[in-house]
Amino acid sequence: MAELGYAALFIGTLLEGETIVFLAGLAAHHGYLWFPAVVAVSVVGGFFSDKILFHVGRRYGERVYARFPGLAAKAPRVRALLLRWDVLGQAVQYWVARLDLSVVLFLTALALALVAGTVWNIVRSRQQR
Repeated sequence: MAELGYAALFIGTLLEGETIVFLAGLAAHHGYLWFPAVVAVSVVGGFFSDKILFHVGRRYGERVYARFPGLAAKAPRVRALLLRWDVLGQAVQYWVARLDLSVVLFLTALALALVAGTVWNIVRSRQQR
């Protein structure tokens, strides 16, 4: 795994990022990969993925619209919003797409901590009586 793990991580970040990075982090936690290298490869792979997909969309986007007319009907509204909000809108769209899983995991952990803390306080208060 140590020989091909980083190459698999790089290819995986080009195709599907979050799951592959999570698995690579798990491998680093168990000592199969070096964590700083996992972070570096993930960042580089994500960067190249964004650039490649941008250029693919720029070159073949009209073909996609021709094949999927429902998508083409929504494109003017999205373009208008991006022109209206300019850089801020593009930055928000970029980070919202990347933070979706992180936010869900954070909110789930927060909810579990609140529930566990509440249950713990109830149990402890009943034991002290």
